[in-house]
Amino acid sequence: MNTVTLGDICEVTAGQSAPQDSDAFGTAGKPFIRAGSLGDLVLGGTEESCEMIPDDIAKRLRMRLFPEDTILFAKSGMSATLGRVYRLRKPAYVVSHLATVIPGNRVEPSYLQRWFERNPPSRLIPNEAYPSIRTSEIATLKIDLPCLAEQKRIAAILDKADAIRRKRQQAIKLADEFLRSVFLEMFGDSINNTKRWPLENLGKHIKFMTSGSRGWASYYADAGAKFLRIQNIGYNSIIMEDIAFVNPPDTAEARRTQVQQGDVLVSITADLGRSAVIPPNFGQAYINQHLALLRVSDFDPIYLSAFFSSKGGRIQFDRLNRGGVKSGLNFDDLRGLSIPMPPISIQNKYSSIYYKLSDLKSTKIYNQNGNSEMLFKSLSNLLFRGQYK
Repeated sequence: MNTVTLGDICEVTAGQSAPQDSDAFGTAGKPFIRAGSLGDLVLGGTEESCEMIPDDIAKRLRMRLFPEDTILFAKSGMSATLGRVYRLRKPAYVVSHLATVIPGNRVEPSYLQRWFERNPPSRLIPNEAYPSIRTSEIATLKIDLPCLAEQKRIAAILDKADAIRRKRQQAIKLADEFLRSVFLEMFGDSINNTKRWPLENLGKHIKFMTSGSRGWASYYADAGAKFLRIQNIGYNSIIMEDIAFVNPPDTAEARRTQVQQGDVLVSITADLGRSAVIPPNFGQAYINQHLALLRVSDFDPIYLSAFFSSKGGRIQFDRLNRGGVKSGLNFDDLRGLSIPMPPISIQNKYSSIYYKLSDLKSTKIYNQNGNSEMLFKSLSNLLFRGQYK
């Protein structure tokens, strides 16, 4: 097996700035992949669901069309810390926040994708507070490169294991879609407030609000209290994969950033407005600086988090997104959110449905998904170490 430099077998570059004219996008043409698109794509979403740039407009704007099998991952902003790796299924245009790795003829594209999944490019980030990865550093990465036949064998095995993993993920996605349907049925269209619920300024109902701690790397541990980061917050869900643990200091800051049952957590950098609620019996946990913690009155926390994740909530967060690598929300932004306020009895009813389905997922789907995730990672480790023949 040869060890080679990535830049010797691939073209390592990046995408281009997104067109600023809204008329640049249409219903036909080639997909335009943004950093925010990766979350859905790596879970099985299609490139057709992305924005499309017509061929004539792309030609006028001198957009580069990246070929099928190009490997994509975020190289700037908090998205770069999430470890999402995607391989293009068809030619597409790519935003400048994404690194692009175009495989040469010495490397099997699916093998390269699996290699990046096992060796996340996020390890190249020198400072997580200002996440950025240089393409020049990506090009210097060393990769073990067996013959093409062995690369294809490894990729084929992992593709089969990944198919099992994706079925579990799709089951979770269906459960989440069911909850969105329940939300729409109970509360109406969140964009237009079709049920005419009174609109309330969120700031009037916040009892306590804070953001998390910086510089806790020295407290990291193999076990202990949970340390929640942006990658652990989904859309009205907590993601338990890649949880960090800490031995927290006995300080006022630690006490300030320790979560309680019912706290609503909101991402305030990068992918703005992702949210989750701390469930019962979650145990001792703290948040980092990329998350805000809200304790509210008169709103059921589950309803509030679900609204944040609805189309109406997403629109408000999108309007607050100031663009750029360091986009973020401040406390005034959060206080200024406009939230429909149904009767608390209806909010509580939705919360009850949410928790019943969450219990079902945790006992049936999530456990199976966790097993398939561990199987995939173990198999990947064996294959890349040459220990599975």
